[in-house]
Amino acid sequence: MNTNPVRSHGGGLLLSWLFAVGLILLALPASARAQVDAGALRALIADQSGAIVPGATVTLTNAATGVSQGLVSDSAGYVAFSPIQRGNY
Repeated sequence: MNTNPVRSHGGGLLLSWLFAVGLILLALPASARAQVDAGALRALIADQSGAIVPGATVTLTNAATGVSQGLVSDSAGYVAFSPIQRGNY
C-alpha cells in the first residue's frame, strides 16, 4: 500500500508543473528589462578653448518628436539626461 500522498495523487506531475511555472516567473523580469526603450546621455560642456562651463543651460531635443529637455551643467561642467527615448537628438 502506498501511503505517500504526493505519489498517490500524481505529485510528480504537480512538481514538474510548479517547477515550470517557477522558471517562467523567474524569466519575466529579465524579459521586461530587455525591452526598455530608453537610455541616458552624459556630457561635459566646454567652450572653444576647452575650458569647462559650469552653469551652462543645455537643451536636448528629440528630432522626431520635438520633445525637449533642459538642464544646467553642474560645477564640474557635466549634464546628465536620463531617461531619454532612443532616437536622434
